Amino acid sequence: NYIVGYSFGFNETDAYYVPVNHEKLALGKEALDIIYNVMVNCERVLMYNARFDIRMMEWYKFCDESFDFKKKFLWEARNHYCYDLSKVKTYDVQVMVWAADTAHYMPKLKWAELQFLGWRSNTFAETEGDAANFGMLDPTEVNTYQYAATDALALVLLYNNKTFKNLRDEAGVSLQMHAEGKLMSLTRFEETPLHADIELLKNIFIQVFKFL
Repeated sequence: NYIVGYSFGFNETDAYYVPVNHEKLALGKEALDIIYNVMVNCERVLMYNARFDIRMMEWYKFCDESFDFKKKFLWEARNHYCYDLSKVKTYDVQVMVWAADTAHYMPKLKWAELQFLGWRSNTFAETEGDAANFGMLDPTEVNTYQYAATDALALVLLYNNKTFKNLRDEAGVSLQMHAEGKLMSLTRFEETPLHADIELLKNIFIQVFKFL
């Protein structure tokens, strides 16, 4: 699990990018410790595709290439999170974006920016250019930090957008629970391996197939 950097903002005009593991500038885990402590104490933390962001922070320590994934990964991931995001009051803006236009199954943030905010920012590919990955870019270059910071700014603007304010008032309980991160137990369940009797399942399948 490899976090290159993170962006954040507190209002509709200012956003920031913090490099964590860039080749030219790496602040390391200390930078993540700081933002995690801020997140824990925030009334609400906006994310986009929160399940991905949550796992990136919780499994952060597994970026060590010497780690024996086959033997230890699932056990360690379930019991020794690097950052426990269940302590953070997350809100997944992507859920509300999807509810506003269900024709897009997994709406990307760049699409939402254009659709609901009316701007087109550079894509990841356009920003990355010839670099093999985002971590190779210089985080002090305007194109690099502007790309990342724009996404943080977009989350605040989308959340405060009148369309989504009305949608939050009208949305059903299930959408609100999902967006507000109250289904963390399901995320935990997805990380839990289940021991299954393969032969028993085969026999059940055979018996069911006979009646089809």
